[in-house]
Amino acid sequence: MVALLLRYFYLSGALEYRAVFWVVAIIAIASMCAGNLLALLQTNVKRVLAYSSIAHFGYILVAFLAGGTMAIEAVSFYLVAYTVTLLAAFGIVTILSGAEHDADELEDYRGLFWRRPMIAGVFTAALLSLAGIPATMGFLGKFYVLAAGAAAAAWPLIIILVVTSVAGLFYYLRIVVALYSAPPEHVPIQMASRGVLSFWSYS
Repeated sequence: MVALLLRYFYLSGALEYRAVFWVVAIIAIASMCAGNLLALLQTNVKRVLAYSSIAHFGYILVAFLAGGTMAIEAVSFYLVAYTVTLLAAFGIVTILSGAEHDADELEDYRGLFWRRPMIAGVFTAALLSLAGIPATMGFLGKFYVLAAGAAAAAWPLIIILVVTSVAGLFYYLRIVVALYSAPPEHVPIQMASRGVLSFWSYS
């Protein structure tokens, strides 16, 4: 959908009309604010990932509004980086879910590192990328978006993007902290020890 919209707006020059520009800008602001706010209120990991995707759509629209070649590059890279990262995150959730129970609550991930360290490591990398931590694909994607927005002098949108991204750090890092917290009482200690040993053996 984003690719089709980008092509349509790029070829038609629709963003040159101020009314169209402001409509898309309002959608971008609403997406960034609402997506992050809804994700902040969740303890369900699946819902956190789902609501945060609304915020990421708003980030994409910031580059979308820049127009020109830089916008195409920024949106394309962000889409690829976000898709790969989100598939990895939902893949981990699917692996941990069973026929009788879905691993969707935050407590389901508490102490995961001590039970399944490799999976916890992959999930951590995916979450840090979604949060835009430096040295990740997500960081490069947001950098491209910010560069495109700065080239178009869309400073109000850039400020909102930065502020909401900082807010987004909280719910992503909250999951990361749970991964490395002490395992729940019902998890045997020897199980955690075997997980750590298997991690080092794979390394």
